[in-house]
Amino acid sequence: MNFKEALDDDMEVFFNLEEFAENRNIDGTEMSIVIDEDKLEELKVSRDIHIEGIHEARLLIYVKKNEFGGKPAVNAIIEVDDKSYRVIDSSEVSGVITIILGWYEE
Repeated sequence: MNFKEALDDDMEVFFNLEEFAENRNIDGTEMSIVIDEDKLEELKVSRDIHIEGIHEARLLIYVKKNEFGGKPAVNAIIEVDDKSYRVIDSSEVSGVITIILGWYEE
């Protein structure tokens, strides 16, 4: 097994609905995502990480890039289970997109 195959296997465990993931409606499409409340709280109190608006964050999710598409832009609006959120930050590593979301107020 090469590194890419090992990484793909790890991703399948991470996004397994019986392990960490859950199905949620993201912008009208059912996707397997992982919600990480612990990491979000860690980012909020970290003095080493500076993310504009992190204290307003309400949700941190991981989603497969091949399910979600491209990395969303900061301030883009994303619906999660029919609730609108504003993208505070996003990043992509090895086919997984991390999205930090805050409340969206019209």
